[in-house]
Amino acid sequence: MNAEQWLLHYCSEVWKGVERVHFDFKEKSDRSNGSPTDADKKNLAKAVSGFANSGGGVLIWGINDDAKAKPITEYGKFLDKCLELCVHLTDPVVAGIDGACIESASGDNQGYVIIHIPESRIHPHRVILKHENLNGHYYVRSGSSFVVASHVQLADMFGRRPKPLLDLHFDLTARRVNANFEVIVDAILVNEGRGLAKYPYVSLSVNPPYYVSAYGLDGNGKSGLATLSTTDQVASGYLRGYLHVEFGSKSGDVIHSGARRPLTKILGEFATDFLLSDLEIRVQFAAEGTPVETKHFRIDRRDLMASEGKMLSIKKSLSAGD
Repeated sequence: MNAEQWLLHYCSEVWKGVERVHFDFKEKSDRSNGSPTDADKKNLAKAVSGFANSGGGVLIWGINDDAKAKPITEYGKFLDKCLELCVHLTDPVVAGIDGACIESASGDNQGYVIIHIPESRIHPHRVILKHENLNGHYYVRSGSSFVVASHVQLADMFGRRPKPLLDLHFDLTARRVNANFEVIVDAILVNEGRGLAKYPYVSLSVNPPYYVSAYGLDGNGKSGLATLSTTDQVASGYLRGYLHVEFGSKSGDVIHSGARRPLTKILGEFATDFLLSDLEIRVQFAAEGTPVETKHFRIDRRDLMASEGKMLSIKKSLSAGD
């Protein structure tokens, strides 16, 4: 079976008959073009708020509620427009929404749109779309429907202890020193959650020939958090750094919501820029009361090349996942 056949099979034979808590079918109100109508925007807003507040889910466009195929013309355009709209539908914005397309075998630029809305760590999310009494409502997923959250549900969501959300941002700088091409990456620890990050912990690994500098942020070994352990020493006549470093707090340190803390420097030295490779970083984050979270970052060599002679800031995870 092709991708369309697999999708229709699962929608009609597997998902149709179960309680669709984490996925929903939606038929576009006007399938002749890729522009979202007011009705489409309404459905999207309820789904973004409802899934983000209720454990996450998948919105499948081009399938009606009876699991029948209703492919969308200009489906790629429709996906792009929906993803653009998502940042304007709720307060706060739901992070991490992504999507994909499946082309219909019928051709004619028709297909299906799949939008993944993750569970939010900073809920509840309120709809701010001014349309048909949606504005100001908080939605949750209930069975196969999106419903306005009850007073008890809202009290529970607001009453939960705010959680920290640690991430890394990067400031890139490259320069030529004699015949060598050198890369300097400042790793900045950021708390993007609402709660305090108490006793923060960061485990950071990089791919050679890159290494975490042994001399820290200031050349004297100072880092944003205390160095707990180091492994895989990189040396060439004198100590330069490590491929793996663990950082943490030994004295009740906290990182406030929205705070940015320079953590360490990652360096790379190449005989010529033609040998410049992508930088891959594996990070584990934790704080008091939160589980360990693993993320993988990849900084493309093109971004490193573009930072020559200037600072280039990358403020979002380039690639993340367990």
